[in-house]
Amino acid sequence: MNLFKKRVALLLFSLMMFALILTGKRIYNAIKPNVLGVGFAEDSAAESWQKMELTEKIPEIYFNGSAAARTLSDNVCYIPQDLSAKEWAGHLTVSGGSLYWERDPEFKDFNDAVASGHKFTLWYVSNDGEHAVRYSCIFTGLPVMALNIEPGAIKDGERKGNMSLLCPQYSRNEEVNSGCSVAIHGGTSRWYEKNSYKLKLDKKSSLLGMRKDDDWVLNALYDDAGLIHNKLSYDLWNEIADSNSVKNDSGVKAEYVELLIRGEYRGVYLLTERIDRKLLSLSGNDILYKCVEWWDGESKTQETYGLDSAYEIKFPKETTKEEWLPLKKYNDIFNENKEVTYDEASSIVDMDSVVDYELFCQVAYGWDNLMKNTYLSAEYDNGRYIIKKIPWDINISWGNKWVWNGECNYNIYDKKAAESTGMWCFDAKRFLELDHDRMSEALLKRYRELRENIFTEQHITELAEKDLELLKNSGAYERNYARWSHGSKYWKDEYLFDYIDRRLVFLDEYLKNPVVGKKEQ
Repeated sequence: MNLFKKRVALLLFSLMMFALILTGKRIYNAIKPNVLGVGFAEDSAAESWQKMELTEKIPEIYFNGSAAARTLSDNVCYIPQDLSAKEWAGHLTVSGGSLYWERDPEFKDFNDAVASGHKFTLWYVSNDGEHAVRYSCIFTGLPVMALNIEPGAIKDGERKGNMSLLCPQYSRNEEVNSGCSVAIHGGTSRWYEKNSYKLKLDKKSSLLGMRKDDDWVLNALYDDAGLIHNKLSYDLWNEIADSNSVKNDSGVKAEYVELLIRGEYRGVYLLTERIDRKLLSLSGNDILYKCVEWWDGESKTQETYGLDSAYEIKFPKETTKEEWLPLKKYNDIFNENKEVTYDEASSIVDMDSVVDYELFCQVAYGWDNLMKNTYLSAEYDNGRYIIKKIPWDINISWGNKWVWNGECNYNIYDKKAAESTGMWCFDAKRFLELDHDRMSEALLKRYRELRENIFTEQHITELAEKDLELLKNSGAYERNYARWSHGSKYWKDEYLFDYIDRRLVFLDEYLKNPVVGKKEQ
């Protein structure tokens, strides 16, 4: 009798389990804890969903209430995550149906899944059970920006549309939406297959913890080997500026994003503030110049003293010949070698700025910033203009020199750069000519100050490693170079660390009695 009861109980239990399984298959109920608010479907569910899969009118997936960035060609959603949290966070939702994950063992390892760029399969099933859509989801450790702009080539002119930025890494700024206009940024990059862009927002917004503004640059980093040279250089310059007594000489801040335009993945970009009147707190009679070319003196435009062949005035907007005069005085002394004394030359510049800018170029190997890619801020003070400098566009740096070779994106690592004696800005070089002992003493004194905490191998290496780890642990580094592989074979990350270690050791001796050498070609 006891045996009979046991068999009946076992049969009833089996029937109950079978009924639960059937029910689970019918309503695709989650069978394990959810991820981002989405449960896991039964293994066999995908087979039935494939038979009713939609290819048109694809529903939008929402992440934390905002439309997720999605590629239109292959239906891949890019979902940002905070790597420091080390666990899945946020919520995915959809209108008119429900979402289900396919089972995937990669969900067990957050760090590996993000770093490897693993694609998870996500299903949408309509409320009536008649339609289904399959998505792929990639989780990234970088903020994701999507530009949904009007049709037409951006190279042909400005395009208007909407910008959305999802960034759970910044708790006070998790999502930003704004109308925008997008245009090509830069002269050289216009001809690259991956372009840089000017981004103008309809409203001022603080993006990724940076200043509140409506004017931004999306640097494509196409000719920035390893995606690291600009970011490392900006960060180091800002530390130098914070440590000196020069007012308003801080450079831009910049943060990495992954960018999609019109539903096309465009890779890693560096979202960057602009050097402008606002950043440098300019007003009244102050003037902001930008050096865009090496000056050759060919222009004969009288209104600009011929300087418009190499310089632009960024502030004020309306200019006359008078606004070019402070730059002419500067150029006459430091480019045309006008006969002056050391004190006369130093009276028109901020000497701390000259020294710090020169040391920055020496340490960072600012090959393309010795004259070009420099902003000159002329502040009006007590009846005279004082000029100071701020670097910009520092991709040719840290041992990489410019070469006329498109195969390597026009820059390549030169092992000899660590012992270069040619990294001299024309103003610093002129001061050496006017009074070698006095200028070399000023350089060495400041270098030794910075050598204590900023110009150390450990500190600069840590700055670089932090950025490279973010790029690689987010999976974005590999995605970018899978999309834009041209020239990548010419770069290895160890080049950077090799340069840092050897350059500082060399400068320790060289700056005791610097002799100006030739710039590497």
